[in-house]
Amino acid sequence: MPPTEGGGMEIIMGKNKRLSDDVAETIMSMIKVEKKYNPGDKLPNELQLSEELGVSRITLREAIRILVARNVLEIKRGKGTFIREDYTPKMVAGLEDTASAKVDIDDLYEMRLIFEPEIAYYATIRASDRELERIFAIGKKTEEAAAPAEEAKTEAAVPEYKLMNDLPTVDLSTFPKDADGKVTLFDGKSFNGWRGYDRTDVPAAWEVVDGTIHIKGSGAGEAGAKDGGDLVFAHKFKNYEFEFEWKVGKGSNSGVLYMIQEVEGQPSYISAPEYQVLDNANHPDAKLGKDGNRQSASLYDMIPAKPQNSKPFGEWNKGKIMCYKGTVVHYQNDEPVVEYHLWTQQWKEMLDNSKFSKDKWPLAYELLLNCGGENKEGFIGFQDHGDDVWYRNITIKELD
Repeated sequence: MPPTEGGGMEIIMGKNKRLSDDVAETIMSMIKVEKKYNPGDKLPNELQLSEELGVSRITLREAIRILVARNVLEIKRGKGTFIREDYTPKMVAGLEDTASAKVDIDDLYEMRLIFEPEIAYYATIRASDRELERIFAIGKKTEEAAAPAEEAKTEAAVPEYKLMNDLPTVDLSTFPKDADGKVTLFDGKSFNGWRGYDRTDVPAAWEVVDGTIHIKGSGAGEAGAKDGGDLVFAHKFKNYEFEFEWKVGKGSNSGVLYMIQEVEGQPSYISAPEYQVLDNANHPDAKLGKDGNRQSASLYDMIPAKPQNSKPFGEWNKGKIMCYKGTVVHYQNDEPVVEYHLWTQQWKEMLDNSKFSKDKWPLAYELLLNCGGENKEGFIGFQDHGDDVWYRNITIKELD
């Protein structure tokens, strides 16, 4: 457990001190020494503060989590990060010199090993039965009170995020619709209606070639091309049947993401379930995860596609995603291979057991648990994973 601020000593980590601890101490200095921020003040946003401190946003988030745990900062959802109004650095009268002492964490641990067992020993042998009952009762109450407090801290530790709701969208009524109500989202000639995730233009890594949308393999990994990134159709969908055909190069990886919320500075899959697109025979991801849940058409890292009926690299596959009031079905080559239900206990349990769990990735867990946001709708997009993948015959039918 991290030391509580105001306890009288500044704890200095040993040789293995993390950068996030240094950043946390710098923020504390801004509050306690420089008096730059006072109780109740709001800290600058994540981008500004990380630039001011000269660290990455990931390191800054970890430092903020440390100070939230120490009851110095609090995160107010949708408002920002604040100095707690009740935060007051406490000093013990007559101990000003020791309050500024710097103690190595290993030395402090040794001191606790020396004193605490003796304190506990004499407390128990000198206490009456009635006093022991009271000690046990207080201990039990402390444990019970700590559980919700720790849970609240965990909830508060979800990093701040910003939804990019001001990016351009298109009017779906301007796109051709057939007699069955299917709207053509790709005309085979242009990127009309498409743009990059979190941006207004189309990344140069994508091209239209021979009636297909092609992500040019960069070999540089996920969104690693000089001008790469995911591609989205600029309209939010709620209930629908989305159909497409896909083909991969040898050893290639991509994905179709849906219910996307565009989050500033974060990848598309942080908020969106993924229909996996993969060369099962040659990409190592096919053997990772559990029971094949990273193979093509699977709900990535959660539910394996069964039967697994994809065609080899270089051949076209049919894909389809049906979303209707929380029920989601993946199809591959005209067969239903995955079914699950958003916003249910089943969905929560799947997240808990995936790489997107609360412990592993708090922000992804928060966004995926509330997939689609307040309106339960989102964009559909194709992932740039640095590999050659082609898409064509892309249509959608909205369901009432």
